[in-house]
Amino acid sequence: MNIAVAVTAAADPGRRPSRLRVATLAIGLCLLVAAPWLATPYQLSVLLLVCMYVALAASWNLIGGYTGYFSFGHVAYFGIGAYVGALSIVRLEMHWLAAAGLASLAAAAAALVVGYPSLRVRGPAFVIVTLAFSQALRVAVYIFDRWTGGGQGISLPPVQSLTQVYFAFASVAVLAVLATLALERSAFGTRLKAIRDDEFAAEAIGIDTQREKLKAFVLSALLPGFCGAVYAWYLSYINPEESFSLRINVSMIVMVLLGGAGTVFGPLLGAVLVFGVSELLWARFPSMHQLAFGLALMALVLFAPGGLMGLLRQRRTAAGRSG
Repeated sequence: MNIAVAVTAAADPGRRPSRLRVATLAIGLCLLVAAPWLATPYQLSVLLLVCMYVALAASWNLIGGYTGYFSFGHVAYFGIGAYVGALSIVRLEMHWLAAAGLASLAAAAAALVVGYPSLRVRGPAFVIVTLAFSQALRVAVYIFDRWTGGGQGISLPPVQSLTQVYFAFASVAVLAVLATLALERSAFGTRLKAIRDDEFAAEAIGIDTQREKLKAFVLSALLPGFCGAVYAWYLSYINPEESFSLRINVSMIVMVLLGGAGTVFGPLLGAVLVFGVSELLWARFPSMHQLAFGLALMALVLFAPGGLMGLLRQRRTAAGRSG
């Protein structure tokens, strides 16, 4: 219940959380825990992927939403996690959870190496650098096929139960939301937003912008690394095209922009809507779902550039003025 109170308070920091909001969030958390016993295997598979995308979107939101650096290669850390996790499970015979932890650290280490030079540029140059890094890794997997399996990929032992996979993704999804909540209320988050709004002004008031950006970049790679390893274990097979897929990369960006960049609940809302609507459209319009989904996103960007959270905030402000 304390978690529900904290999360609700963050949604409206100037107002004490109502009992209805606290009860709603508490029920949501209970349903999240009870899902493996309430859902069918298909529904559980969909739900665990939604949780994975919540964590990925929240991670991208840290560097793209709060810091203002539009990374188009964040899937690199997902792919690093997938290969480090898979190789640790297959060749080192590590437990999947330990392998995922190692993969998370490997992704963060790679972000530290890449972030130090790349964060010295911004705008289109930063986009190109991050995209080039992810694609270079994909090519490297083919080149070093002796260790990575190349285009044939790597096969893992099959997962015996979806419940463990689900709880792994559900845990990191909740962790991602709570971490964003803590960031929103912290001095670190305030410094990141200052960098996003005006980096030169942030430097002028004494903020070490390079250090703060690098910290955000490294932290934003931790959960994608973990998710990549668990995803590889879930599929029981990985290859470079899936592990470094632009589809995954674009999805996490669209989810943040749809929900609201630089907000606590924007990535959560965006991930649920994008994945849920995409799944629904695919089931009903298998040949046209991408077109319909793309048109819906275009309309939203045109009429609500701040995302759904921004639209809700505008309506709340308008209602307050009229009242």
